[in-house]
Amino acid sequence: MSPFRMRLCALFAPLMAGILVHGIAVTTAGAEGPTVKLDGAVTPVGATSAAVAATVTSLTASDKAVIHASIEQPTAEAEHPLAPALRLAREGLATVDRDIKDYSCTLVKRERIGGRLHPHQTVELKVRHEPSSVYMRFLSPKKLAGRECLYVTGQNDDMLIAHEGQGFLANLPSIKIDPRGSLASAGQRYPITEIGIRRLCEQLVETSLHDMKFDEVELQTYPDIMLRGRKTLCVQVTHPLKRSHFRYHVGRVFIDSELQVPIRYVGYLWPKEPGGKPRLDEEYTYLDLKINNGFTDLDFDRENPEYNF
Repeated sequence: MSPFRMRLCALFAPLMAGILVHGIAVTTAGAEGPTVKLDGAVTPVGATSAAVAATVTSLTASDKAVIHASIEQPTAEAEHPLAPALRLAREGLATVDRDIKDYSCTLVKRERIGGRLHPHQTVELKVRHEPSSVYMRFLSPKKLAGRECLYVTGQNDDMLIAHEGQGFLANLPSIKIDPRGSLASAGQRYPITEIGIRRLCEQLVETSLHDMKFDEVELQTYPDIMLRGRKTLCVQVTHPLKRSHFRYHVGRVFIDSELQVPIRYVGYLWPKEPGGKPRLDEEYTYLDLKINNGFTDLDFDRENPEYNF
């Protein structure tokens, strides 16, 4: 060991048992705040530089410069607990934009609307990103089975084309309706323009940025969670206390380990009573996901012979 390293070890050995703050080992916090041990004496952090300078008078000028630089070098601020979740959401969005042109899947969703939790809905879904195109065929519940919806940005007067699959309404012609209007939104929490994995990534980014303005948040990750044969990373965000600026109590995102995009989101509201169970608010699961199918305009055309418009 070099003479300089030996002198440093002798000087700083008492400091190594604490927590480093700006290069100083913190021990206990008393009335004067956090303190450091220096050559057997307890010194307030604010007096550290002067105390060290007095102790190292026997060192050379170059040695002093190195020691002072190590003490005064500021450390990076601790990142917000949600920063990892924000990075994952942004990476997922970038992956979708870079690697996924279109996809098909079975969407299973459940939503609380108007305070009431609705039954699960199962939907055959096709999505193309450019131009933004969505085809939906409802499989369940029974009253919705056979309903088809089609939306392509800028086509069909920018309207949603839909028809029912059950009862006398199934015999009526397809209709054009405002995709964001009350008729299209009946029994649905979000319009068809908001559906899909890309929009989920955007919402996760938006929610993370909003929630990072506040504290009272916990984040846990659970690797290797299996979801219908797909290995996923589960990211759980919890807001322990109910605040008006938080939209959920617990949110869980499941990121496909191979595709690196979220394939499930579930959100819970706070319990109605202390100690009660969290209440399901919404959940969306994209099963049997197949990407880059080479969808053409025909896949989003009401004249497609496989559809019933």
